Parts: sequence; structure tokens; C-alpha cells
Amino acid sequence: MRTKRAPAEVPVSPPPVRQQAAVIARAEQHPDVEAALHALRDAVTQAAPRTPEASRKTTRYTGARPLQNIARAQRHSKDVLHQRAMGFYKAAIALSRDPNGAASQKNAAIMLAALAQRAEAEGYEAVEKDLVKRVMTPLLHSLSLEALCQLARLNDRDDGLGDQILHDAGKLLGTDKPPQTADGAQARRQSNVASALLGLLAELSREHARAASWDGQVAAALEAARNGQHQRLDAALREMWQGDLLAGDIGTPRSQRLKELVERLAPDQQDALARMLGTDGAVDAATINFNDFTLRHLGEFETDPTMHRQMLGFIEHLRAASRATLHAGTNAFAPAGQPVPQSGADASVFPARITPPATLGSTFRRLRQSVASTFRRKATTRDAAKTEINKAVLQLIAGGRLDATHVQALQSVNDKLADKLGRSKGTTFQGVLVQEALSRLSPDQLGQLRASLTAARNDPHVSTGQDTGVKAFYRMLETRLDREAHIRRGAAALNEVLAALQQPRHPEKLVTALDLLADVHVQAPPQQSELDYYADALGRLGDTARATLQKRLKGREDIQRHMRGIRDELIHEPAAWLQYRHGQLNTLSVAARTKV
Repeated sequence: MRTKRAPAEVPVSPPPVRQQAAVIARAEQHPDVEAALHALRDAVTQAAPRTPEASRKTTRYTGARPLQNIARAQRHSKDVLHQRAMGFYKAAIALSRDPNGAASQKNAAIMLAALAQRAEAEGYEAVEKDLVKRVMTPLLHSLSLEALCQLARLNDRDDGLGDQILHDAGKLLGTDKPPQTADGAQARRQSNVASALLGLLAELSREHARAASWDGQVAAALEAARNGQHQRLDAALREMWQGDLLAGDIGTPRSQRLKELVERLAPDQQDALARMLGTDGAVDAATINFNDFTLRHLGEFETDPTMHRQMLGFIEHLRAASRATLHAGTNAFAPAGQPVPQSGADASVFPARITPPATLGSTFRRLRQSVASTFRRKATTRDAAKTEINKAVLQLIAGGRLDATHVQALQSVNDKLADKLGRSKGTTFQGVLVQEALSRLSPDQLGQLRASLTAARNDPHVSTGQDTGVKAFYRMLETRLDREAHIRRGAAALNEVLAALQQPRHPEKLVTALDLLADVHVQAPPQQSELDYYADALGRLGDTARATLQKRLKGREDIQRHMRGIRDELIHEPAAWLQYRHGQLNTLSVAARTKV
């Protein structure tokens, strides 16, 4: 997954400084596409030191028989590279329509390998002309949003289809030959070119998907808000939401993803969007109409209660992203104006503690740790930190305050963690240990801890900042306490999803369970990505739940099989609502395979 910029701290009084807009006039100007083009240039340059004239004199056919047949059929053509580029594009379209089809996957691998061979022979300038300028630029933007996002996923590390196509293309090129031979070395160079070509197709598709679901829809939403056209406004917002569901990086918080999209707008559009959303302090007809729409009329179009709450959550994240873009340095994850309505149980009440079932592996690990700690002469830094954190938490639960002794002990273990892991990793590890301590507490204990932290926040000695160590620890506890509540709610909802996945003949149960998971997820901290949220919930359920999820959601085929049942159950629902459920299953599949 691509690295995203970390959110900035929230200033006390953010100055209204204009965020520099990065308007994308052509897809090739996006940083991800530029990186893909550079990767392709490097791969082709390293693989093809020869001149195009010298390469055209070559008559030797290499690779598997399908590649040799293509080369023989085109041996008299004067436009071979363009023909192969068009063949690769046609294969990509067929793949986007039937990503699980064996024939479409096989044809995509053949055409990719054939294009890589010719790209190695003719060089980067020819590839840029015949593939990018003559094929992808005029044709790619005409594809549907769903097709573009299918192709964009080919470059995602969590997607197995792109890896499978590259593996098959490599076999066709001959990467199974010994690398020390001339044919083996050439095949590996061509395989690198194939990887770069597939990456370029994916990133160009992703950028076109962003443009289709964002650039045009923002303008449509602004016009609809000015004119009070509720149906058009809902359609534009739904398209923007669906585009984020299809093309967004699930490892990046949505507020941050939306902030990057807002930044690509022209300055006047940024201003107009901020005014419509009510984040710049000014009010006009668009502001009034948009507020009236979200408060009174959104439910008329988003009639599914769960999807209604999801759309409200999307709008609040959009407001936060607009505010962060308008005021340089503002945290994109700052709370926005309208809270999302709660569903079900009171969110202020802590859920019951969730204890994963014991397995042979977990029992052995606990036994080994117990034996090691018994015979260890000196406690490890981890054990010392756990002990001091547990003492501090129990002291607060009992209604006490942290005195100088507690603070000194905590600071000592913090310094040791920093010396061993570094300051940043040491602080993160301390947070993990705090989360472990909170996971063992009952709801009553968590409630008492929250009450003690609230009282401590009003303590003049702490609030004036005289004891910065205590203040920092309290702040970490409050953050982790909120996260603990979300982890428990998410784990309980995920448990229902796991049970429903094991009943494939009852898709209505899976829909109910996914909606329950959606309702608790919409209240999650905005600085947490979808993948992190699901991984936290799954980690709390233990290894057995992870194994079950890995079995039921192995990849695209399993997800599509469950989605067929969901579509039969919800055949009347809009595409965006169905896409949200598909996104839930996909994120769960990735979370199950993610190492923790």
C-alpha cells in the first residue's frame, strides 16, 4: 500500500492559509502514475540497451509457444508494438468484465508477456507513444467506474489476481530457466517489464476512477446544492462515496483519503465545497440547502437505515477533510459538526469483555512465557512496563491518583523502552501494553477508569501542565480507553459475521450481521483505517476466528460467491449499497491474511 502523509497536529487557532491546490489536468500528472511511468522507464531501459533499429533485425522467437505464434503472425507488420498494446488493452477490458474467468486471466497473461517482449525490443519512448498516448490516453477514461477499479486492484498487494497474472506471464517468458543462462536472464528482464506495465495500467485506471467519481461529481454536487436539487445532490454524493469504496486504500483513514482528493480541486472549487459543507464560516444558498438536505431529506433517498448512517459518516469525514484543506496544518481527523446517529445499544456503555477461546498454540505460548518468567533472574523491559502500567491502571480504578512514585516508575520504563526500541516505537509499544491491560477489565472497571480520568482532567495540578508525565499518561489512557470500547463492539459484531459466513444458504443472516458491523464501525475513530479497525476486532477474537475467516474468505471467488447471495437478497438496492457490503467482505478477507 502506498505511504500516506501523517496528519498534522491541531493548532490552537489555525490560521486561514490557503492549501496549495494540485489540479490534475492529465492522468499522467498524478504522483502515483508518474511513479509507475518511472518504474516502466527503468525496467525497459535496463532490459533493452539496444536501439530500436537493431532490435527489428532480430528474427529469433523466444518464450512459450503462444508468444512465438504471436511473433510469427506479426513478423511482417510495421506497427507491431501498437498491435500488442491494443491486444493487451482488449485483454484488460475482458479481465475487468470477468476477473474470475480462467480464459480471461490466461489471455491477459499472454498479451502482457507479448507486450513486454516487444517493449524490451523497442525501448521506452516507443512504449510511451504506442501504449500510453495511442491506446490508454484516448480509451481508458471511457470505461465504467467499476471496470476502472477492477483494473486498479491489479496493483494492490492484497489482491491475488495481479500476482497470478504476473506469475503466468513470467512462465510464458521463461523465468523458470536458470538465471545464469542468456535466455533465463532475458526472461527475468522481460518479467520486470511486464510487472511495470501491469502497474502502469493499474495506476492509470485508479487515477481515471478518481477523476470519474470525484472531479465531475464535486461540480455536480455544488450545482445541485445551489439550486436545491435534492435528488441530484444525493446522486452526486452517492457516486463520490461509491468511488471511495471502489478505489480507496483501505489501509489509509478515509478522512485522509478525502483530504487528498479535496487538495486536487482548483482553489475556487475548494472554497465552494467548504462553503457548501459549512466549514469556512460563510453561509450562502448552497450552505442552507445542503444542511436542509442532510438533516431532513437524505433519509428519503438513503432509505436503508444502515446506509443512511454510512452516508452521514461519509459527509462528516468530507467536512473534516475540507476543513483540514482550508486551514493549512489542521488535523484532518478533527471531529466534525454533526454526530452520526447511534444504532442499538448506548455507545457510552462499555461492552462485555471478550475472551478468545483457548487453542493449543495459545496455551503453549502462555505456558512458555510463564516458565520463562519464573526462571528469569531479571524481569525484561516488557515485563517491567506491563507491571507498572497495571499498577497505575488499578490505582486509577480504585479512585486514586498517580503519585510521584508511580510517575517515576512509568518514566523509568518509558526511558528503557525508548533506549531499546527508539522513542517513537517505544511510545507505540507502551500503548499496546496499555491496550492489553484494558482488554482484561470488566465493563464496570472500565467505567470507573473513565470516571477517574474525567476527574483527573479537572484536577488543577494536572490541567495546568505542572506534571507533564502524568498528563501524557492520562491522555494515552483516554485514547486507548475509547479504542477499547470500539474494539469490543467491533469484535462482537464480527463474531456475528463469522457465524453468518458459515451459513451460505441464508444470505439474509449475512446481510444482518454485516449491517451490525457497519453500525459499530461508523462510530470508530476517524484516524483509524478500515483495515486497522477490522484487524483490531479480529485480533481480539483470536486465532480460531482468524482461521475461520481465512477459510470462508480466501479471495475473490469466495467474496463473489457470498455477494451473489447478498445481491439476490438485496436485488432492489442501489449499486453503492451493494458495493459497501462487498467492501466489507474484501476488507475482512485482507484483515484475515494480514500478519499481526
